[in-house]
Amino acid sequence: MKRYDVVVCGGTFDHLHKGHTTFLLHALSQTKKLLIGLTSQGYLKQYKQAIGFETYHKRKKMLQAFLASQSALSKTEILPIHTPLIPKAWNDGQLQAIFVTEETEQGAHVINEERRKEGLPVLSVEMVSSVIAKDGKIISSSRVRNGEINREGVASIHPAWFTHQLFLPEYLRKSFHKPFGVLLKENEISQIVSQKSSVYTVGDVASETFFMTSDPPTIAVVDLLVERKQRYKSLSDHLLPSGSVVLKATNPPSSLTPSLFQAVKKAFMGKKPVVILVTGEEDLAVLPVILAAPLKSIVLYGQPSMGIVKIVVTERVKKKTYNLVHKFSLKKVS
Repeated sequence: MKRYDVVVCGGTFDHLHKGHTTFLLHALSQTKKLLIGLTSQGYLKQYKQAIGFETYHKRKKMLQAFLASQSALSKTEILPIHTPLIPKAWNDGQLQAIFVTEETEQGAHVINEERRKEGLPVLSVEMVSSVIAKDGKIISSSRVRNGEINREGVASIHPAWFTHQLFLPEYLRKSFHKPFGVLLKENEISQIVSQKSSVYTVGDVASETFFMTSDPPTIAVVDLLVERKQRYKSLSDHLLPSGSVVLKATNPPSSLTPSLFQAVKKAFMGKKPVVILVTGEEDLAVLPVILAAPLKSIVLYGQPSMGIVKIVVTERVKKKTYNLVHKFSLKKVS
């Protein structure tokens, strides 16, 4: 037996994740009909600045695909919402409850207050617990967009990589002989600057090239070497962005150390430009940078004897990088 005949919920449902699907499954289990208010692009621009969000069309398509997979399309209705209130088309007296999480509970009380003013029945407020990620924090779309976790709540950087040194296996070395992304032409750097995307650079040539632009990288990783030969005596030889924070990491050749992972993580937590100075080699540093970078950002790194490579950070790229690093051998750091 269902507790309700008709209930409503609302949200952005951006980068549809485990928290969303768990919420929807619970709501569906309690009602015969679920009305879903999906925030419009106009709503996002007005209330959430719309940075990094998927389009309304894509979010609706993902919702419908999930509902279809649960044989629940016929039990649901999706309408765009342009304000925090329930669409007037649904205020016909049939609604019985509104399903919320802790983050959206206050909005339910605002809706009920408005319903009182209009002489409509007050809705029961049904709280659904948020889903916790593997790191003990709530799964949220913002964390997925920021590159911290995937849609299942798995951290982009495995906790063991902060305590173990990783060594590149011999059989994987050929994987690094080819560019991970698109090899740039000389005139394409200016195009990247004009895109106003978040840019992170790995390698002294890639970093120095971008330091000279009007919009330098937010994070740069350097080791003062070019093709394993000393190019710069110190960081002062680089055209560093003014106000840059300098972090230091130790990273031997053909490995990834906790020191490097920790520096990369700290760099992405701050708001100022950061330069990570590596003692050893930063040849593999592009991997932790990709793992820590937000979706839709750009990573540039130097491919030996070829030039600068551009990688657009996507969920697919993150997954591929995670799986590659997972193949490295581990040794506990004492």
